[in-house]
Amino acid sequence: MKDKIFFAIDRFPEAPFYVLAVAYLLKNPFTSIHVFSVAFQYIILSLALGLMLKAVFKDKRPGEYTTLPLVRYDTPSLHTLVSAGATVYAYIINPVLGFILAPFALLYMYSRLHLKVHSGKAVVVGAVAGVLLGFFAGTILLEYRLPYVLDYLLFSAFFFITPFIAALRLKLL
Repeated sequence: MKDKIFFAIDRFPEAPFYVLAVAYLLKNPFTSIHVFSVAFQYIILSLALGLMLKAVFKDKRPGEYTTLPLVRYDTPSLHTLVSAGATVYAYIINPVLGFILAPFALLYMYSRLHLKVHSGKAVVVGAVAGVLLGFFAGTILLEYRLPYVLDYLLFSAFFFITPFIAALRLKLL
C-alpha cells in the first residue's frame, strides 16, 4: 500500500495542491485571481530555479529513474522544491492551508528518498530552495499587483494550462 502512495506522489504530485486550490477558489472567488496568479508565477520560478540548480550540481541520481533528459540530475528534488515552497506560500495566505499542506510536503520528501530517486542532499537542497522561494512569492510577489488582464491570464494558466501540462508530462514519461 505504501509503495502505491509513493508511486501516486511520483506520478501525480500536484493532485493534493490542486484540490486544495479549487476548494480555496470556491470559498474565495473574488479574491483568488491574484493569489493564483502569484501561485502560477511561483510554479514557473520554482521550475526555473530547480532546473538551473540541476544544471549547476549535475549530480547523478542514486537509483534508476526514467525521466526527461532535462530533469535527469539529482539535486535539487523538484517534487520537494515545489511542495515545500507551495506549503510556505499557502501558509502566508492562510496558516490553516499551510498546516493542511505540511504533511504532504513531508510525505513528498520522504517518498523521494524511499523510492531512491533522490539523495538526502537533493531533498534538503530542494526543501531549502522551496521554502525561500515560497516565502519570496508570499511576501514580495503577492504584494505587487499586475495589470488585471495579466493577473487574469496567469490565474487562467494556473487552472487550465497547468493540468494540461501535467497530463502531457504523464504521457511523456
